[in-house]
Amino acid sequence: MNIGLEFHAISDDADMIDVRISAWNGTFGGVTRVYVGNGRLEEAAATLRGFPNSHADTRGLTFEGPGKGGVAAGVSLRFYCSGGAAHAWLEARIESVYDLASPAQSVALSLRIEAAAIDVFVEQLHRLGISRSGVARLNGLVQL
Repeated sequence: MNIGLEFHAISDDADMIDVRISAWNGTFGGVTRVYVGNGRLEEAAATLRGFPNSHADTRGLTFEGPGKGGVAAGVSLRFYCSGGAAHAWLEARIESVYDLASPAQSVALSLRIEAAAIDVFVEQLHRLGISRSGVARLNGLVQL
């Protein structure tokens, strides 16, 4: 997998889209599936539009699914800036979906991102919500 964050529409019905969300920073990675209500991806795109607008800008998104042992599965995403140059970062926390055959799993990772890549991701995420199919991808930067 390439370094970044990806939303991939698996299937849809009248009320929801089944979305596989994955992230990989070159060292850590995770994937889960969530059901996203109609209009939710467009709302997420609107939340991220214009990020970052200052060195103190922080935005968050959460997508939840059925978890295991009372812990919700899903993804929590925090977009924030760090340093005087306002470098943009993504912090992703991914929880595995409910599965009787395996233990619950989770991963937390950080990913350096560029503002221009966020603009592309926002447009792709918006289109994904409208078309209910395809992929929205936020490319990350390689950390040395």
